[in-house]
Formats: sequence, structure tokens, C-alpha cells
Amino acid sequence: MTNVFDKSVARPPSASELSDLCRSLSKERIGSYKRAAGGDIAKAVELHMWNTRVSGSFYGPLQFVELALRNAVHDRMSATYGPSWLRPSRSPNSKILNEKEARRVSEARAQLRQRKKKPTAGRVVAELNFGFWVALFANRYDNLWHSKLAHMFSSRPRRREVHEALTHLRDLRNRIAHHEPIHQLPLDERYYEIQWLAKMLAPDAASWVLNYSQVPQLLAERRTW
Repeated sequence: MTNVFDKSVARPPSASELSDLCRSLSKERIGSYKRAAGGDIAKAVELHMWNTRVSGSFYGPLQFVELALRNAVHDRMSATYGPSWLRPSRSPNSKILNEKEARRVSEARAQLRQRKKKPTAGRVVAELNFGFWVALFANRYDNLWHSKLAHMFSSRPRRREVHEALTHLRDLRNRIAHHEPIHQLPLDERYYEIQWLAKMLAPDAASWVLNYSQVPQLLAERRTW
């Protein structure tokens, strides 16, 4: 198994450090890595460190897709309905959002007011989580896809493919945010989905962002174990 510690900033732990790491990370948490490492505790900690590093490397590309997606949706919808499209009661078409998504908008506005912030369109867009934007590509919004959202992309993908990829990335993002293992996931596929979506949403910007990504190097590192 290749040593996956970043040599420039770290080294394998000593026996006492290894013991303290296992205690600090918890027996339950390190146990899942230990099983993946065939019972070798040193390799389990090594795998945990690799998981931490690859999780961090995914953060930037995932962030770009989420930001590019929500801003593209907002721009596309605002072009027709104005920024108030996120306020169904004031929108020219009060049926844009179904009850679940409309409730999420109301909650976002309430949270902003609670923090003494005016719920401007831009702030509401930023307050809504990734799950809200992913939901707009589900089956129940098929009409919205054909009339508006399909035109956001430089090519014409199928709505189902976009929703499936976004659902995968939402789940990956959530696992990373909650410090959960991702090493067992098909990370090559997830990175392909990131590239696919990013390049359809903003091809020039995506090329620049992906040029700085460390994901390919870390995935190649894993394949040498």
C-alpha cells in the first residue's frame, strides 16, 4: 500500500501518536477504516488521512458546481419572471414552485430576518441549500426543465441525467461536510459528473477551476494501493 501521507506536511504517526489518533477519532470511526484496511490499524489511519485529503480536494470543484448551478438557475428564471420568482405569492406565475420548495424559500427568508438581514433575492439564493436547487431538476419540474432550465446548459443533456448527477454530488457534498468516509464511493464517477456539469454550465470558467484540482492526483494515488 502506497503511503498516502503528504510528505511535505506530514509523516506516518509514531506508536504513541497512532494510539492517540485512534482514541481521538473514536473506536467506532476508525473501526470502519480498519475493516477496509484488512484489520491493519496503521493502514486504517493512513486510509483515514487519505480520505481527509481527497475530501478536501473535492471541496473546490463541488463548490464551483453548486455556485454555478444556483446562479444559472436564478439568472434564467429572473430573465422571465424577475428576481421575485422566488416569492411565489408575488410571482406572475404562482405555480413555479411546489409546496415543498416554496416552504424552503419561506424558511430561508425567515432565517435571514432572524439574523437581522433583509431577504433580498441574492441573499435568499445564497441561503437556499444545494438540495433545493437539485430538487428543481426532479420529475415534478419536468415542464420547468423543458421551458427554462434545459437552456442553461451549453449542450442539451437529459433532465434525468442532470438530476441523477446532481443527486450524487449532493450526497457526496453532505458526506464530506459531515466528515464521513467517502473512500468506498465510486469517486472517479463522481469527479466525471463534476466535470460534466461544470463544463456544461460554464465551460471557460470550469477549465480554469479544474486546472487547479488535486482530485485526479489523489485518485491516481489510491489506485496504486
